[in-house]
Amino acid sequence: SGFLVAFSVLTAIFHQRLLARRGASPIFVVVIAFWSAFAVGIVWEIVAPYLGHLAPSLGGWALDTTKDLINDVIGGLCAAGLFISKKYHVS
Repeated sequence: SGFLVAFSVLTAIFHQRLLARRGASPIFVVVIAFWSAFAVGIVWEIVAPYLGHLAPSLGGWALDTTKDLINDVIGGLCAAGLFISKKYHVS
């Protein structure tokens, strides 16, 4: 899910021409991808129990949350890598 979130955010920014107009650096793209994936992951971890997604026992909850957030960030960084490799961040 981190990949989809980050790629969607980067694509939305790209379509507004904000990245290309400013000649965004690859670091900026990575930062946007990282924080968008991480933020949506945090929101999901907060909302999930209310939507019926039951977390494991107390000790397993922390491990599950950590694993989910790491996976979200990895997906976000993969999206940034794809976005940068296609040179979408330059005009």
